Amino acid sequence: MLLDFDGSFASDDTIQWRPYCDEDIICNRFSIGEWHKMVTDLHSDDEWRLFVSEYDDIVACYVLCRRTDNEPIAFLYVYLEDYSRRLVSVHGGGWGKSLRLSFLYYRGLISMIGCLFAHGFRVRTSCLKTNQHALRFLRSVGFVVYCHEGNFFKMWINHYRLFNSVPYRYLYKNNSD
Repeated sequence: MLLDFDGSFASDDTIQWRPYCDEDIICNRFSIGEWHKMVTDLHSDDEWRLFVSEYDDIVACYVLCRRTDNEPIAFLYVYLEDYSRRLVSVHGGGWGKSLRLSFLYYRGLISMIGCLFAHGFRVRTSCLKTNQHALRFLRSVGFVVYCHEGNFFKMWINHYRLFNSVPYRYLYKNNSD
C-alpha cells in the first residue's frame, strides 16, 4: 500500500477519513459529467475498484464520513508522483451540494493535506480548466496554479499557504479561543 496509515490520522471530532473498500460506491454518486471532471478515464465503480486495487502501490483512496452518522460524503485519492521527492497529488470530490457539507469538505481536505505534510509529503493537484467550482475551492484552501498543461491547471500548496488560508483560519484558528 502506498501510505502506511489508515485515515484516522486526518480525522477529528466532526469528520472521519477511512480507507476505501470494494463495497463503497464512489463513481455512481456523481453524474458521469461530474465524475469525468474528477477522473477523466474511468467510467464506473467497477473500473474504479480495479484501478485502486491494481495500483495500490501508488494510489491510496479514502472516504470522508460525518462523525454524527458515519455517512460517506466525499472521497479523495492520493497518487504518488515521485517517491524519492516525497511528492503526491490529491484528487477527489463530494457528492452533496449544501453549505453545511462544503464546510465538511474543507475540513476533510485541510486535515488530509495537513497530515500528508506531517508525514513528509509535498502536495500537488490538478484541475480541469473548465471546472471553475473546483478551481475556486482549491484556491481558497491555498493551492496555486504553477502551470497549464492541455486542459488542466497543475497546482501546488505548502504549509504556509494551507495554514493561512481563510477556510483553515475559520475552521481552526477562530475556534481555538
